[in-house]
Amino acid sequence: MLSRTESWTLLTLSAACLAVAANTSQGDEQHLIASLAFSGLAFSATFAIVRWAGPSFLKAGRKGRDMSKTNAKEIPEMMGAVAAAVYLLLLDVFKPFCDRTELVTATPGRMNGEENRPYKIGDVNRAPLDKVGPLSSELRTENN
Repeated sequence: MLSRTESWTLLTLSAACLAVAANTSQGDEQHLIASLAFSGLAFSATFAIVRWAGPSFLKAGRKGRDMSKTNAKEIPEMMGAVAAAVYLLLLDVFKPFCDRTELVTATPGRMNGEENRPYKIGDVNRAPLDKVGPLSSELRTENN
């Protein structure tokens, strides 16, 4: 479990990072600042989940001994899986911040030579798939 101090510190860090990320969503070309804000959120999430999930990993037998210490107590292993899961979720959240100008400038009217109008329900055939497709291209891999 997290101590009261750790809980308040992580809550404060998360709130500050969310405020910074929300502020960067209003301007353009602030990718580095948004990335730093999301990094703070990822740290908070990873720290809390590792502390909360540690006893469960020990109970499930995912443990090892810390042999570099004088009292070799058992510690939870496989905590890298938690960090990897948080990282992958962070990629999904950050990517639209990075490429939002492509999504905002692509309206159904501009793509079809009509007047600019916002998307409406039922505009599936007018969706800018050529703009959305590259957003997930970084996550795809080729099998050679």
